[in-house]
Amino acid sequence: HDIRMPAEISRADYAVSANVGRTLDAVRQGVVDVRCCLDWLEQQGYSRLGIMGTSLGSCYAFIAAAHDPRIRVAAFNHASTYVADVVWHGQSTRHIRQGMESQITLETLRQSWLAVSPMAYFEQFSRWPRKSLIVYAKYDLTFLPELSRNVVEEFERHGLDHKVVVLPCGHYTMGETPYKYMDGWQLASFLRTAFEGYNAITVSNWQLEQVSDDRSVPTRLRTPSSSASRSIGPFGKLRAGSSARKRRGPQDDKRSGELECLRKEIIP
Repeated sequence: HDIRMPAEISRADYAVSANVGRTLDAVRQGVVDVRCCLDWLEQQGYSRLGIMGTSLGSCYAFIAAAHDPRIRVAAFNHASTYVADVVWHGQSTRHIRQGMESQITLETLRQSWLAVSPMAYFEQFSRWPRKSLIVYAKYDLTFLPELSRNVVEEFERHGLDHKVVVLPCGHYTMGETPYKYMDGWQLASFLRTAFEGYNAITVSNWQLEQVSDDRSVPTRLRTPSSSASRSIGPFGKLRAGSSARKRRGPQDDKRSGELECLRKEIIP
């Protein structure tokens, strides 16, 4: 997925696909990677840690937080209930549903992927006090808004400390102007307040640079770049290399579909 996606594929097929077992393994690997990052940060002397995950990364972030008390702050940029429901109803995953719906029902798939679905871990997530931010999009065709609202209802039902932000855009248009600035401001403001006096955080999918000891505000909020070197937290820099492909891909089509929905909503 993202910068780790093999050059020969154009979708995150090794992260979520009609291969049920490989999807389970991929999510497990993502959670293991997060917890290894926490281990590394502790070895560097940091003790106040948090996580931020976008889209699929929010699933990884939630499950990691549900199993690791070291995560004191969590920001979920897009949030959903069950992996199966996202695949079954989302625009971005129609190709996955088409590859399996003749062999499996939604309910069976939901049970098969229950181990990698946030809804299965609210009891574990509730064990330790932490602050959470939930950001979702009003016109999201990938993580449907009703699924995000179900997540919010679970936070409320468990009495968890959380803040909810709803942006007037879609899943992929959240990464476009002006919504990316609105989203970035919400995330940075939340983290600045939640981490007042903290000196380190680790994230999933999106990255924040380390904060110097004399500052409590993140120096820069970065998203993955396709054309220049990019910082990934404490692990230094990785260059885009062969992943900086300029050809039109499935994600461009998703943005176009969302923009059309927004035009219809804004201009009747």
